[in-house]
Amino acid sequence: IHTGTSIFDCWTSDETMENCITNNSDLVETERHTIYAKWNETIITLPKYSFEGYTHTGWYSDEALTKKVANVNTQYKIEKTETLYAKWEPVEYTITYNLAGGTVSGNKTTYNIETDSFTVTNPTKKGYRFTGWSGTGITGTTTTLTIEKGSTGNKEFTATWQQEQSDFQITVKDYTYDEEKEIINDISIGTTKEQLLSKITTSDGYTVATNVTNKVFTGSKIQIYHNDTLYKEITNIVLGDVNGDGELSVFDIVKINNHIIDESKQLSNIYSKAADYNKDGTLSVFDIVKMNNKIISDN
Repeated sequence: IHTGTSIFDCWTSDETMENCITNNSDLVETERHTIYAKWNETIITLPKYSFEGYTHTGWYSDEALTKKVANVNTQYKIEKTETLYAKWEPVEYTITYNLAGGTVSGNKTTYNIETDSFTVTNPTKKGYRFTGWSGTGITGTTTTLTIEKGSTGNKEFTATWQQEQSDFQITVKDYTYDEEKEIINDISIGTTKEQLLSKITTSDGYTVATNVTNKVFTGSKIQIYHNDTLYKEITNIVLGDVNGDGELSVFDIVKINNHIIDESKQLSNIYSKAADYNKDGTLSVFDIVKMNNKIISDN
């Protein structure tokens, strides 16, 4: 038995350890012999493990992963009892958008398993109404495309369109309506479903509905129906409601702060508009100050 980390190889008849004793015939039975144990160093191949969303990039001797000892699938000499730590790097996946003649800017084209959830901005196309995204992981189409944190795999999405009806007209009072982007902005915190619907009128033959049950929140929808078929869907943006709960609170301030200081936590289009509390077109500490003052005054 050897107290180190070597593996027993064989017995040899001399200290040079060159010739292993293969059987008793290698020794003269009538003589006393000194035999020597030959030991080999313990050399192993460090494996490469798999973990969805990550690439195993190496082995390290410290938990902080600052002291690399070997790459994966390479030989490693064991000289003592030790613990090795695997390092993992997130795999970068691609997102491909087929806009079918539409235009949009600012959408992420790569992401990884650790990327915070984000909602894709819908494209626009003159003379057409965007009817949704089709593609990876979608059954049918959806007008709200969100990539959740923890997702994996390359993704490809295609925009679908319907030509606008020439007789359709919509009027929105008191709020800012962007017909091209299909958003209603500058809705006040606390606005109810009934208050919002009372501000919207359409051409004869069209009806207005919403998925709001009580207070309007950022990301909620106005649905326009024609002959009982969904014709247009408009996204509501409540000024100050950055996290989409319909309220103004410190949680909204945290979202803006994270957007400013952390590139991995950027707000998507509708939520960045909700965060522009002083309406200067940019997100900054001035929005945070103004929101904080409003929260204090309301309390």
